Amino acid sequence: MAYRLQKKRLLIAIGLWVGLTLFLSLQPASSVRLLVRSSLLVSLAHIPVYGVMAFLSCLYLRFRRSLGNWRMKDPHVMVISFLVVSGFGVVNEGLQVLAAGRICDLFDIQCNIIGAAGGSLFFYLFRQWGFLRR
Repeated sequence: MAYRLQKKRLLIAIGLWVGLTLFLSLQPASSVRLLVRSSLLVSLAHIPVYGVMAFLSCLYLRFRRSLGNWRMKDPHVMVISFLVVSGFGVVNEGLQVLAAGRICDLFDIQCNIIGAAGGSLFFYLFRQWGFLRR
C-alpha cells in the first residue's frame, strides 16, 4: 500500500513540476524581464529545473520497475528519463514562439539537455550513496 502511495505522490510531483515549467516558460517576455534582468541567468535557470524533472522521473520509473513485460534496470531508467525530459525541453522551447516576445533559443535547449543529464546523473549518485535500496 505504501509503495502505491509513493508512486502516486511521485507522479503528482512530476505533473505539478511539468505544469509549473510549462506555465512559466510560456509567459510573455515582458513578464520574464520584470522578474529577472539577465537573459543569461534565465537560461541557466533551465539547468536545475530540468535536473529536478529528470531526477523525479528517474525515481518514478525506478519505483515503476517495468514497462509492459520489460523489466528496467537503473541504466535503462536513466536513459529513458534523460530522453523523455530532453525531448520535453526541446518541444517546450519550440512552444515558446507562441508566447509574445519569446523565441526558441538553442542555448536554452542546451541548458535543458544539460539539466536532464545532471538530474539523471544525480539519480545514479543518489543510488550509489545508498539512499535507495537496490
